[in-house]
Amino acid sequence: MPDLDGCETSTLSSVTNCGGCGIHCDTGTSTGAVCVAGKCVYTGCSAGFVDCDTTGINSNGCESPTTSTTSCTGCGRVCDTTNSTGASCSTGTTCTYSGCKAGFGNCTATAPDLAGCETPLNTASNCTGCGLACDTTHSTGAACAAGTSCTYTACNGAFKNCGATAPDLDGCETDTASTATACGACGRLCSSTNVSGSTTCAGGVCTSACANGPPPTSTPHANCNKPVSPTADDGCECDGTGCCGAACQTAHSNGSPSPVGQTYYDCVAKGNPATGAGYSVTMANEAAAAWPATGTTFGSTCSATVTSNCQFKENTAHTICVAWCYSGTLAGHMYVDSTDSCFCPQLTDPTWN
Repeated sequence: MPDLDGCETSTLSSVTNCGGCGIHCDTGTSTGAVCVAGKCVYTGCSAGFVDCDTTGINSNGCESPTTSTTSCTGCGRVCDTTNSTGASCSTGTTCTYSGCKAGFGNCTATAPDLAGCETPLNTASNCTGCGLACDTTHSTGAACAAGTSCTYTACNGAFKNCGATAPDLDGCETDTASTATACGACGRLCSSTNVSGSTTCAGGVCTSACANGPPPTSTPHANCNKPVSPTADDGCECDGTGCCGAACQTAHSNGSPSPVGQTYYDCVAKGNPATGAGYSVTMANEAAAAWPATGTTFGSTCSATVTSNCQFKENTAHTICVAWCYSGTLAGHMYVDSTDSCFCPQLTDPTWN
């Protein structure tokens, strides 16, 4: 047919010939379009789409879905996969990542979460995981060695890093000056032997209160020896406050005779003269204080035990004697029963130190 109408089309305002013949302004994903000065202009985009490519005539309309990893929630919002194993934006609201590469974490995952696995996990503030910080409250500094565990430069004062299991986030957590389970050193326990209540530690030394000793007097035990690290603590090691001399002594069970269960200390008699004559005087003085003045004899009850360098005195029932030995293996002051077996004296006996 002959072209009778000539140049009939305005490419400056036609949405079907915008900027040139046959160039349509795409309204497939937009809410409407006009052609202004030979360029498509869109009144709006359909839900889930944005107009990101606005160069030239812009005939492709709202071409970019907001569920794309290159325009997630909007133009230019790219999900960063530098340190991740993959990404998607299926909801159109935020980037989601299939996983992070070794040594990285997605620690700032606030929508739209464009940064991906942005955080290295080998720093003191993110050691092995997001937000896992090395505690430097009681240390002079920290690092995250090989991204596997916190390491600390040094601990302050009496604080020690006793629980150093990876990732060791708690740092120098133990005060060895006051912790009964680590008193003076990691793992050093305050002994509960003869202790009243819970064990205590002060200044790196175990200072637990002592319980009462055995009956009949039930005098308190004593904590005479207070060892410091690395020596193990021995609790209230003295069985009673009547310790011999200036040192704490060990108590032993007598076993027999009645009263069974009493204890005696590794003590010697008062005085301790070196000759028989001197011991005779000491014996007389002590016997007068310990035994009745009448009804006692120097008899045979202790004959099997007492030798020529010992002297003795029986009680009125002839069942117990007290012996004084001034030399030999039995030197000292002892009590023996009718079977010549040693047993403990009453703890109130004034003749014993």
